[in-house]
Amino acid sequence: MFFSKFFLSKYVIENNFTIYYVVHSMSKGFQILFSFLIFININFAQLKPGARQAALSFSDYASSNNIFAIFYNPAGLSYFSNNYAGFSYIPSPFGLKELSTAYLSLVYPFKSGTFGAGVMIYGFELYKETQFAFCYSKSLSNNFSIGITSIYKNLSIKNYGTKGYFIFNAGSTVRLTDNFNLGFSIENFLRTSIRKEDNQFPVILSSGIYYKPVEALNIFASIIKELNYNFSFRSGIEYELLNFLTLRIGTMNQPEEFSGGFGFVYKFISLDYAALSHPDLGITHTFGLAIQF
Repeated sequence: MFFSKFFLSKYVIENNFTIYYVVHSMSKGFQILFSFLIFININFAQLKPGARQAALSFSDYASSNNIFAIFYNPAGLSYFSNNYAGFSYIPSPFGLKELSTAYLSLVYPFKSGTFGAGVMIYGFELYKETQFAFCYSKSLSNNFSIGITSIYKNLSIKNYGTKGYFIFNAGSTVRLTDNFNLGFSIENFLRTSIRKEDNQFPVILSSGIYYKPVEALNIFASIIKELNYNFSFRSGIEYELLNFLTLRIGTMNQPEEFSGGFGFVYKFISLDYAALSHPDLGITHTFGLAIQF
């Protein structure tokens, strides 16, 4: 005798997205198939890139050396004077290997500005999301920069087809002194959405500061406001313990999370690691690599 049952349960990971678990169990052979369909209330479930950024609890919106600024505040790319490539990998976000996420970012400064490009791959065979990002950033003066990013998101759900969308982000940075920066960004300012339903692609306003009180210490703080949700406050500290070793810690609320990590630098290569602790879902590990060429 053959029969099957379908169970649908949901688990809210953060205030901005929900993961629905669909479990198809068959008595014959006692085989269980787990699949995860991701429905976003306000944001997609993948974390943003960068082990350095994760260790700082994603607080560095005013940073001038963020290789993944294309996904945060595109104006930050204008401070780069060399070509860079960055790779970020999150093998099991929230303990789910099906949600593994990989990012690649390229930065190319030239005479009239800085060009950036990025790729993101997220999900598994039943649900997959791919992003292609292109960014242009320019310094309008010694103290003020702007940037804009165009992101093409492609969603693929097995047996339901694929669909693509464009999202546009913008940002600016203000360098008040050599040791103090302000940063501002807005994600999805054209309010792209799926069909007639609102907020599957969130509109997010971010502002942050960067302060360097002494040579070996960097301090970051930011406020993130996602429309229809509470403010999220984030902070991070980065300390250069040795010429080749940097330690990092961070914290945020909405939800309350703590993070930490370290980075190694050898000549033109940087290796980074971060652990982000969620109160209910445990630790998420992130690995990063940056190469100057």
